[in-house]
Amino acid sequence: QALQALQVSPGIMMMLARSGPGPRPCACVQGRVHRNGRRFIAMNNPRALVEDREVSMADADARLEQLRERFASADTANKGALDRDALRNLLECTETFCLTQHWLPDEVLDAVMAKYDRDNNGTIDFDEFLILAKDKVMLEGKLEEFDAAFKAVAGDADEITAKQLQKLFEGLGDPKSDGEMTEILSKYDKDGNGKIDFAEFLEMARTHTVELNSVVEYVTMDGGDSKAAEEQKKGGSAKAESGGGMKWPWQSKETKKERPADTPPVTEVKSKAEFLAIVEAESPNLVVLEVAFTWCRPCKGFQRKFERFAGHYTSPRFVKIFGNENDDTKAFVKHDLKVQASPAFYTFRLSEDHPDALDPVSSWTGANEDRFRTNLNEALDDSEKP
Repeated sequence: QALQALQVSPGIMMMLARSGPGPRPCACVQGRVHRNGRRFIAMNNPRALVEDREVSMADADARLEQLRERFASADTANKGALDRDALRNLLECTETFCLTQHWLPDEVLDAVMAKYDRDNNGTIDFDEFLILAKDKVMLEGKLEEFDAAFKAVAGDADEITAKQLQKLFEGLGDPKSDGEMTEILSKYDKDGNGKIDFAEFLEMARTHTVELNSVVEYVTMDGGDSKAAEEQKKGGSAKAESGGGMKWPWQSKETKKERPADTPPVTEVKSKAEFLAIVEAESPNLVVLEVAFTWCRPCKGFQRKFERFAGHYTSPRFVKIFGNENDDTKAFVKHDLKVQASPAFYTFRLSEDHPDALDPVSSWTGANEDRFRTNLNEALDDSEKP
């Protein structure tokens, strides 16, 4: 009767009844098994939280493995649980990018923690994370998709007006009344200016107030062939502006000095001047720069891949900088490189066409190995390819 009062399934009740007399190793509450104080979801079968009747067991296992990797990448302290800061990074990043600034409001972060921290210990363990993932709380998608969708709605502006947002909902077949629009703006317009900026747009996408795929499809059908979409079709994001950087004399191959033998495969720099010195010293060879942040999960996940590329492509110089290392690096990545998401990649080559050491040959974002390889090969001369 006590088990029935707790809404335990008949199957679990039968299993307990058959276990015979003596101490019970498990106590089951609402279909969740507890053993030694640890929760075992769905009878110690976490696959149950990612399975779907129309999804094969193999696909469910693959999805579960992806979630394990995403949880592990967020658990940078290897504690088996996510504290508040780790949860923020998890929610603000997709599997391929993070913005350079935190954008999730504190009250939203606190609400997610309160909802999914079932044992109230101040952290999210893997079982709780699976429930969070099943509820589709995490941000999914690629930066270029969000960027293209946002710019298609906002046009040349940096924010979406209330009128533009209302028109978007109408185009998606979900018209909103003035009262509903007021509620939406009240929830997502955190700075209270009556408009939606890119960070607020990401929060709307994370909570499925707007569906990214639907927005992209709508603006495409609506003739939304924006400048961002055109750039995306060409296979790369817009180049970062150099902002009138320092001019350096480019060198010919005949005058170029040999790279020191003790040069590491990836050189980490801690200032703008240090980076510019490398670009000048490497001229006319290519310099490949990765901009990362210490809290960026996709950056951590791409670290070994970047190192492997550096080991395979020995002609270009591979350099890395952490945008939050110090005040100099913060100013460099924000004002000179104009980094908006990480990891961000730039290629530089001092030449007659690029006499400015801060004028990149190409740039792109996201921890996508295939895209990195493609863009790198496009920037290399034939003689530089292995």
